[in-house]
Amino acid sequence: MAVLSPSVRLQVASRLRPMQEKVTLLVVHRENAPDPQEKENSEVLRSLAQEVASISDYLEYRALDASDPEAAALGLARYPALVLLDGEGRHRGVVFSGMVGGYEFSVLLEDILDLGAKRPLLSPATAEKVAAIREPVHIMVFSTPT
Repeated sequence: MAVLSPSVRLQVASRLRPMQEKVTLLVVHRENAPDPQEKENSEVLRSLAQEVASISDYLEYRALDASDPEAAALGLARYPALVLLDGEGRHRGVVFSGMVGGYEFSVLLEDILDLGAKRPLLSPATAEKVAAIREPVHIMVFSTPT
């Protein structure tokens, strides 16, 4: 099932052109999801991730059932989830829970670039402040369709 229109595919390709390192789009889903809506969302998310991954040679798509030990090790609480892995296959803390659409899609592209383009993620001043944090920080961003 095609999720992106041809014109959006061209825009995504242009946006991802600065990539220099591999990024894996890992979809974690529950094959036996109890909720039909979750099953449908999983199918759409897998299609979207596959389609985005097909746009750049630096992107790879994978899918795992939540019961897989590798998926379980990620400690996810909500499904389906799209997890971004860096070029060495490490989970860098970027997870999208549920559908990725609208505003979240542009955030997804920026997050892919953060991992795959060799560019500084933070200004030196911000990096210094972050380095001074001594306790774990858990940030969750929620959005709702309007």
